[in-house]
This record gives sequence, C-alpha cells and structure tokens, in this order.
Amino acid sequence: MNKFISFTKWAFTAMAVTGLVMIYSCSDDEGEPENPIEKVDFTYADTDTEVGETTTIAPATTGMDPATWSIIDDGEADFVTINANTGELTVGAESTTGSYTVSVQSSNEGGTSNGTAEITIIVNADFDLAGKNLIWKYWMNNTADVVLYNLNLLPGQEALPDEIPIPTGWPADWPNINLADPMLPTYFVFPTVQYFLMQVPGDDACAAQTNEAESGDTLLVIVNNDLSLSTVCRDTVNNEPGTTVDLGTSSISYSDGGFVWTMELTLQGVPVTVAIGNAVIEDFTDPLDPSWEAPSGVPRTFSAVTGNVAQYMTPTDFHPDNYLSSIQLLDVDVVLEILE
Repeated sequence: MNKFISFTKWAFTAMAVTGLVMIYSCSDDEGEPENPIEKVDFTYADTDTEVGETTTIAPATTGMDPATWSIIDDGEADFVTINANTGELTVGAESTTGSYTVSVQSSNEGGTSNGTAEITIIVNADFDLAGKNLIWKYWMNNTADVVLYNLNLLPGQEALPDEIPIPTGWPADWPNINLADPMLPTYFVFPTVQYFLMQVPGDDACAAQTNEAESGDTLLVIVNNDLSLSTVCRDTVNNEPGTTVDLGTSSISYSDGGFVWTMELTLQGVPVTVAIGNAVIEDFTDPLDPSWEAPSGVPRTFSAVTGNVAQYMTPTDFHPDNYLSSIQLLDVDVVLEILE
C-alpha cells in the first residue's frame, strides 16, 4: 500500500514537471518568433528631371518586409505622388522649376522609418529661356467690350477721344495686313499703353540706384540662368547702357499640355504676376517692323516667346482719380522678341 502511494506521488510529480516544461516552452516560442518583422529603412537618390517630363524614383531599402508608404510632407511639390505598396515616387509632368524636399514614411509592424527625396525640376530643352535676353513687342486684347478712358490726359496724347473701344484679336489676315486700313491703328492703342506701363518695373528698379542719371525706360528682360530676371538701366547723360539691376523672379511650369512662364514683377510698389500660358519659342513675322508707331511695311521674322496671359492686369481709366479702381484682368496675347 505504501509502495503504491509512493509510486502515485512520484507519477503526479513527474507529470507536473513535464507540464511546466511544456508551458515554459510554448511561452518562449510565442515571445520570440524565429523571423520577427523588421521596419523598412530606405533612401532615395537625388534626382534632376525636366519640367514637363514624367519620372519615377524607386527607394533603396534595407529589408524585404512589406510596408505601407506615404508622403508626409511634399515640400510644395504637389506634382509628386507615391505608390503606397512599393514607395516608388512619380514626378508628374505638370511640375514647376525649382528644388524640392519630399518627406516620406514607411510603416509596418516592425516600426516606422522616415526619409527624404531631393528633387530638382530643371528647364526643358523644348522651352529653355535661361541666359536669354528678350524685349516686349506686342500685347493683343482678347476680351470683349474693353474701353480705355481718358488716354487724352497722358502727355502727348491730348488729341485722343475720351473713350476708345479696343478690338479683340489680331488685325485681320495678320501678318498680311493692309497698312491703309483705317481701323488698323485701333488695334495698337492697347499695345501702346502697355509699352509705357511695362517700363515701370525697370523704372522702379533703376530708381533704387544711387546714380540719379540712370533711367529704367526699357522693355528689356534678361532671364538669368536661375530664371531670375534683370534689366539694364539707361544712362540718360551719355545715352548708353548703365547698371544691371534685379527686375524680379520667374519660373517655368507645365500645365494642360503646354509650358507656362510666370514672371513676378513689381509695378509701382504693387506685386504683379504675369503668367504666359501655352508659351512657345517660335519664329514670329512682324509686318510692322520696327514698330506700330512707325511701321516700315517691311516684314521681319525673328525668334520670339509667344503665348497667352489669361489674367493680364491693366488699368482701363487713366484719370488720376480712377486709375486704381479701373484695374481689370484681361485675356491678352503677348510676344517677346528674343534678342541675338
């Protein structure tokens, strides 16, 4: 009897020990899996791409575990998207020149990792203005029912009527126009006004110089390699080029299948944006060369930037009391000659 009890106690003790070992073993397996999930660390190569082009940038990763990817700060590059499964970035065609830092995050059960992609949008060879000198040539109104008032208050314009309706579009059959057409001068009333107004940014910039003999009476626009804008003041004493001054900044973007050249200027202390859409560099035939004010009747063809400004800011009433309140946004075609 005692031997049986002793054996039974021993059996129960052995079973308890075995159970504890099994529990410990199971607990150990669950706490430390053989293949734990690791977070995905990554980098992106610095990338340059042309405005208007679509480019993909794949991340270089340290692990193979799947993760979810997202852009946490696009750095104002809203034209960059990400594949949430692979982390591949796509730079869309509708981009804008400049340098951007895009912040990206990868996340899985192993944790999160953050990284950045440095992306630079450079000019496209199909529309490259860097290093070019241009001069304003034409402004043609496309907005119906535009009337200019009180141009006769401007110096030298006393003979003009109080109100001048401005036609739309280019003169009929341009560039094969009839110089004897009595309606022809009306098309160039608006360009004549803009001829003087677009000299004002240069006047403002040159007035900031210490040399009081310099004037900004120029339509010259110098596009620097970084797309910033300059012009050259005129030495009114010696009638020769003077100081080169900053005129503003510009950028090139791609939208709706075409390039847009946006200039940021200042007009009498007021910031002015001139965004030339559908901008192209092409040969332009000018039947009035050298100008509409003194037409030669001998056409000249030159390389030019042409395009459309959907919201061109201009006053329409030149009475001093009405000047600012008469500002309108017109649809205008523009031409800037590229100087050799």
